[in-house]
Amino acid sequence: MDAMWFQQALERAGTSQADLARHLRLAPSAISRMLKGERQMKLLEAVQVSAFLGVSQEDVLRQLNPAEELRIPRAEVLECHLVVGVDQEG
Repeated sequence: MDAMWFQQALERAGTSQADLARHLRLAPSAISRMLKGERQMKLLEAVQVSAFLGVSQEDVLRQLNPAEELRIPRAEVLECHLVVGVDQEG
């Protein structure tokens, strides 16, 4: 997890780890552990964090494990959509 990115995002949003903890209904220590990489952020939490920080979900997901491929546990995938590009002329 890129803790520096999250700290900067909190600062840009004018908020704190304690505010984020309240928003997620988690103990402040859980946020601290997430930022240290000791606790994995759940997919739903990532969605809530993106809304709280005013950034895209993709930005949050990218920062969770920037050096590795993102793996979402099957139990957390509620719905999946396949989007196929369509040529505007055809």
